Amino acid sequence: MTVFEGYCQHCDETHGLPTTPEVLAKARERSPQLENALDGNKGRMLGVLQGVDLEGRCVWLYGYSGTTALPGLEVGWSPTTRPTEVTQEEEASTFSILNDLTRKIETFPVDDLLAAWESAQDEFNKKSLVMQQERKLARGRRKALRKAEPDNKKLLEDLKNQSFDESTIYRRTMAGLRAPVDALRLQLDDAISRRLQFKQERRRLSLSLQASFMASHALANFRNESVLLEDAVLPGTGVRQGAGECAAPKLLIDAARRGIRPVALGEVWVGPPQEDPPRNPGEAYGPCEERCIPLMGYLLCGMERMPRETDVSKHILQTGEEWVACSKPGGLLSVPGRGSEKVDSMLSRVRHQYARGAEAEAAHRLDLETSGIQVFSLTKGANSSIQSQFANRTTEKVYLAWVEGSIEAPSGRIDLPLRQIDRYVRGHEVAENGKPALTDYEVVKRVGDRTLLALYPKTGRTHQLRVHCADHKGLGAPIAGDSLYGTGKVGDVLYLHAWKLHFDDPTTGERVSLEAPIPKHWP
Repeated sequence: MTVFEGYCQHCDETHGLPTTPEVLAKARERSPQLENALDGNKGRMLGVLQGVDLEGRCVWLYGYSGTTALPGLEVGWSPTTRPTEVTQEEEASTFSILNDLTRKIETFPVDDLLAAWESAQDEFNKKSLVMQQERKLARGRRKALRKAEPDNKKLLEDLKNQSFDESTIYRRTMAGLRAPVDALRLQLDDAISRRLQFKQERRRLSLSLQASFMASHALANFRNESVLLEDAVLPGTGVRQGAGECAAPKLLIDAARRGIRPVALGEVWVGPPQEDPPRNPGEAYGPCEERCIPLMGYLLCGMERMPRETDVSKHILQTGEEWVACSKPGGLLSVPGRGSEKVDSMLSRVRHQYARGAEAEAAHRLDLETSGIQVFSLTKGANSSIQSQFANRTTEKVYLAWVEGSIEAPSGRIDLPLRQIDRYVRGHEVAENGKPALTDYEVVKRVGDRTLLALYPKTGRTHQLRVHCADHKGLGAPIAGDSLYGTGKVGDVLYLHAWKLHFDDPTTGERVSLEAPIPKHWP
C-alpha cells in the first residue's frame, strides 16, 4: 500500500496517510475528465483525498498537478497553492527579457570563432616549426664554417651579419604569422566575455523571479501554520522547480483550509506515458522524491486532530454575491490562530460552508471576546474592495457596550492616540506618539452602577473601544467583563457587541445595512 509519509521538522514527528483502493477508484473515475482537458502531449497527476468534515461527513476532494487551471476544470478541483496572479505581470516581463537575453547569447559565434582560432593556431604551429627547423640548419652551417676557418675575420664578420639579418627576418615573419591568430583570439575572448555577461544577467533575473515566487508561495498545514515554501521543505533538500504544485500538496492544503481531516490519499497518472520519471496511464504513484517528499511531513502535520462540530448557517446575517456577513459569538476567534487548539474560527467555518470557501478571507476582524457583525469576502476582488472601505473609513460602525460606572455626559468624543504596549504583550495603551484613534459615544441607558453605550469608532485601531472606555483619560469606565483592561477575569463574558455596520456591496455598489441581534445573555 502506497503511503504519503514524511517527517515534520516543526513538530519533530513523522506523519503518514495511506492510499486505499477506494481513493484510487475515485481517481480513475475522474481520469477521462482530466484527460479531455490536457494541453498537448503533457500528462498530469490526478489525486483524490478522502476526508471527514467538521460535521463528521465523508468528503472527497479532487486535484491535478500544475501551476495553472486547465480549461473547463477551473471549478470542482483543488486550487493552485501559489497565487499566480501575484507574480503574473513580473513573470511575463521577466520572461520577455530572459528570452531576449537568450537570443543575444545565441548570436555570439563563439563556437565558430573557437574553431577558426584553433585552425589558425594549428597552421601557425606548422609554419613556425618549419621556420625553426630551417633556422636550426642555418645555425649548424654557420657553426661548421666558423670551426673550419677560425682565423678568417671577413668570413666571421659575414656570418655574424648573416645571423643578425636572419634573426630579424625570423621575428618579423613569426609576428606576421601570429597576427591573425592573435586577432581571432581577441574576437573569441570578447565574444566569450560578452556572452558571459548576458548569461550572468539572465541568471540574476531568473533568481530574482524565483525569489518572487518564493515570497508569494506560502503553504498551510493542519496545525493552521502558514510558512513560505522554502521554510516548509526539510533542511538540506532544497526547493525544486514545481515544488508544491503536485496533486497531493494541492489537496492537503485545500483540506487544511476547509477544515477537513484527511483519511486517505491517492494519485494516478493521466495522459501519455512519461520516461523520466517513469509514468504510465492509470497507474498509482506515491509522492515524488524531489518535490513532494521534502514537503509531506509539514503538510500532514496536525491532521490527526478530530474535527469539531460547528455550524455557521445559524450565524449568517446576510449574503451577497461575493461576501457573507455573520454574527460572531463572543469567545470564538475571527480567524484561525497558532496551534491545533485554535483552528476553529469564524473564518474556518465560513470556508467550510461555502463551495468557494478556499478563497474566503476576513474583510475585518473582531477581538476573540467581542461578539457581533463580521464580514467575509468570497473572492480576492471583494476582499480588496471591502478592506479598502474600512481603511478609507467609508464604512459606518456602531457597537454596544455595558461599561462599569455611570457616565454622566449624554454623548461625547474620545480622541486618544494608541500604541501597542509591547510586541510580545497582548495590549495597547494611550500614548502621545501613538496612532490617531477617535471614538464617539452616546448613553443609551443607565442601570445601577453600569451604563449601556452606543460607540461609534471613527478609526479602527486594535482594542480601540476597550482602551478608550477603560483609560482615565477617556471614560475611565472599563467594559464589563474585560479581563485585559478592566476587572474581569479570563473567560468572563465581554459586554462589547458589534451591533450595526454599513458598507458598499463590492459587486452592485449598493449600500448594505447590517444589524446583529444582541446576545441573549445580555441584560
